[in-house]
Amino acid sequence: SSTVARAALKLYEKLGNTCWDHVTMSSDSNGSFPKWNEKRELIGMDRGRMTTLLEGMEAMVKGGMPFSDAIALSTSHPADALHFTEAGHVKSGYRADLCILDGYTPVSVMAKGKWLLKDGKVVKTGMFGE
Repeated sequence: SSTVARAALKLYEKLGNTCWDHVTMSSDSNGSFPKWNEKRELIGMDRGRMTTLLEGMEAMVKGGMPFSDAIALSTSHPADALHFTEAGHVKSGYRADLCILDGYTPVSVMAKGKWLLKDGKVVKTGMFGE
C-alpha cells in the first residue's frame, strides 16, 4: 500500500485538480493472487487484504493529500466512472453503503442499508446481498 500511496501522491501533485476525478483506487479484497519468488517462479497463492485501501488512504493523507481527495479514490470516483447512479456518494436516494471510521479503523459498516458491523461488533455475517 505504501507503493500505491507514493504513486498516487506523485500523480496527485502532477494532475492537481485537473483530472483527479478520473483517478480511482480499488482492491481485490479477499481475492486470490499468486506469490512469486525472486526467480519469478510461482511459490503459492495469497489473498488481498481488507485493510489495503485504508492503509493506502492513510499513507496518502500522511503524505499531504487532503482526506476528501484520498477517500474519493475508492468511493465517488469509481462509482462515477462506472456510471453507478445510486452509489459512491452520501445522498438521499442512494444505496446506504457506509463505513464509519475511528481514525483509519472501521467501527461500523453498512451495506445496502443493513449493518454488518455496528459500534465494533459484528452483527451480520455472510454476503451482504443475502
